Parts: sequence; structure tokens; C-alpha cells
Amino acid sequence: MTKIFLIRHAEAEGNLYRFAQGQCEGLITPRGYVQIEQLKKRFENEKIDAVYSSDLIRTQVTATSVTEPHGLPLTTSPMLREVAMGDWEEMPWGDIERSNPEMLAKFSLDPANWQVEGSEAYEDVIKRVKDFIAQAAERHAGQTIAIFCHGFAIRSFFCRLMGYASNETRNLPYCDNTAVALLNYENGEFTIAYQGDNSHLEAQESTFAQQQWWRDGKDHWKTENMRYVEIDENRDAAVLEAYSNEFGPLPKSSTAFATFLGDMPAGLVGFSKAGDDAGEIDFIFLMPGLRNLRFGIQLLGKAVAHFRRQKVETLRIKVKEGTPIYKLCKKHWFQEVRQEGRSCVLEKNIRNW
Repeated sequence: MTKIFLIRHAEAEGNLYRFAQGQCEGLITPRGYVQIEQLKKRFENEKIDAVYSSDLIRTQVTATSVTEPHGLPLTTSPMLREVAMGDWEEMPWGDIERSNPEMLAKFSLDPANWQVEGSEAYEDVIKRVKDFIAQAAERHAGQTIAIFCHGFAIRSFFCRLMGYASNETRNLPYCDNTAVALLNYENGEFTIAYQGDNSHLEAQESTFAQQQWWRDGKDHWKTENMRYVEIDENRDAAVLEAYSNEFGPLPKSSTAFATFLGDMPAGLVGFSKAGDDAGEIDFIFLMPGLRNLRFGIQLLGKAVAHFRRQKVETLRIKVKEGTPIYKLCKKHWFQEVRQEGRSCVLEKNIRNW
């Protein structure tokens, strides 16, 4: 019998910035690195004979939780990748909710009938993941292996393994970042010992503990996902006035958006390219009632995604020390590079290629 630990990657940028993160590259977040350390403790006394992961950065980095303490090499394969999301790749979930709600519902609740331009079929995801895991299990008969994979791919695999139709996907639990499943494989058959176990995570380090979208009882559910539209002075008069009352005139920006939670005005974000080597956030603003509720990071994520598409490696912002935006940026690994008057300039390397 082969023992197989099937593990979802640690929290990555798409989970935090709330954009679709299929086969695009997303870096591990600060919380994600803490999750990796806690996963490492879970496996420190577990005998592991081989480690596999998808070839995406977020699974490879998560796999160090097992490879480093056990001194094992990592073997990667595109067969373990997340579903290819086609035109949805790197789109904010809030934009998808507004532009294609029916297909988004199918993605979550009936993925066999989900399809967007360039996306990968549900059956193809199941086949490649199941084939890879079975082949690895045969290769390591009688041993214990760890396989690092992705949320949609893992959930689809278990849906088939448990005999659920695609439209019964809701019967499966959602899988937290670094959640662990244990499978046994013998005579060509899988059995499930457990799945979706995140007991190694302290509550404050669980991604799902910080979110509401996956919980039961959604009758009064409100979106947690920002959507973005170009600023319109008439439509966005209230949020523009709120900004000017607090900070003065809105700075000029080459790319600027008003942000919404559903239909509720939420804030503003603007950014410009600063030469060839950096992108600069010109302003970032949340309406007062939405502050300290983990929405600001989505606005930073919008800037990150924008400049990565242009292959810009550095993101820069000038803020006053001690302000909420300063604290948000420092929490997410922006570094101080210089003082400019009463403000300081923070920078972050955003390269993911």
C-alpha cells in the first residue's frame, strides 16, 4: 500500500488579492510563509520517501515544508497544475461576479458545465491529476509520498473519487491553504483516510478563517471581492468628495479606478509608470467604513497585477509614516528606500517570472 499526502499550496497572492489564480504565477504571501512553517512542524516526524508538486511557484515553495527538513529533491510536473482559467486568469473576482455571474456559479457549483475562452475542461483536469497521482503511487509502492497541488484541481479529483456528479460539488468541503488529505493506494484503487485537514494551522494563520465566502448559510452573503471601473466624476462624486475632504485634490494618474463591493462605492486606486523600472501607486483610498477589514490589500493587488503584465519589477508608493496605508504596505513586504519631505518612499519587488 502507498500512502499519499495530497496538500494544497500555502496562501498565495490570488487568494489575498482576490483575483482568479489558475495557471498564472502568484507568489506566496507573508501569511503563506507562516503556514509553510506550521506545515513543516506537522511533517517533521513523518517518514516521507518522495515529494512532487506542480511546476507553479506557489506549490514549489510550499513543498519546501517537506523537502528541506527531510533532505529530499522536488520533482515538478505540469500535470499537477491548477485548472487553466483562460480569459479569467488574473481577473479580479469582483469583475467576474459582475460580468459573468452565471458562469461563475457554474465554476463553483457545476464545474463540468463551466467554460470561458481558453479554459481547461473539468474532465481534463481530473484525468491529468488522477493519472499523475496513480502513476506516482505505483512508482513508490509501499512507500509514503507528498504531492503539492491546487484547490480546484484537488476538489475536482475528490469529487470524482467520491462518486459525486459535477453539480454535487457543493457536498465537498472547501480546502484551506496548506490543508492536507491522506490517501491510501492499493491494487489500483484509492481510499480516503481524511481530507481538508488544516489542524496544523493556528486560527489567525488560516486563510479561510479570515474569509466569509466559503461558509454555509449564504442567504445574506455579501461579496468580499472588489470590482474596478474607470472613474466617472458624476457616478463617483460621493467617493471623490470623501477623498478630497480627507486628503485634498485627487493626484493625477495615468490609470485610475473607482472600486465597488457589489453596487456599494468602496474606494479609489490610481497608478502610473515611473520610467522603465518601476510602477508607482499615486493614490489608494477606502471609504472610512471599509477600513481595517482587509480590503486595502485588494487595491495593492490591482496595482501589482497591472505592472506585472508590463514586466515591471518594482512597485513604489510614497506615504506618510504611521498611516494605515504605510502599515498595510510594510505588512506586505514593502521596504523603505528614502525620505521625501514628510513622507517616505516604499518599494517592493513584484517579479514573478
